[in-house]
Amino acid sequence: LLFDSIDSLAIEVDETPVYKFLMGACRFCKTKSLSGCVTVTSGVHSPRFLSMIKSLFEGVIQLKLEESATGIRRFLRVHTLRGAAHPTEFFPFEITDDGILIGTQEYRSKLPASHSGPHFFKFTAAYSKT
Repeated sequence: LLFDSIDSLAIEVDETPVYKFLMGACRFCKTKSLSGCVTVTSGVHSPRFLSMIKSLFEGVIQLKLEESATGIRRFLRVHTLRGAAHPTEFFPFEITDDGILIGTQEYRSKLPASHSGPHFFKFTAAYSKT
């Protein structure tokens, strides 16, 4: 189960009720042998709330946006992924017509062929640009 993203909910409702809701959702997931993952944006939540979220979910993906003269630069990192060794630094990503490209071109060029393409996420026909 993926919550993408809890930012608006936590800002609009407040962090404590959102945490209680997510705790209930995670308990339900565990009864169904499901795993939970959540995306959060850096700088939006209190450190206390982030710590509580990290303790609930098997996976936490942290997003960061930086504005520059050329537009918005997007970054992500896998903050937590229980049971898997992974790098924890931020990687740039781009949203393209072919999918989501993670890492710089230099980084992607060093990956094995099976990992170098935008095959992790594909937009469907339901995705349309406006």
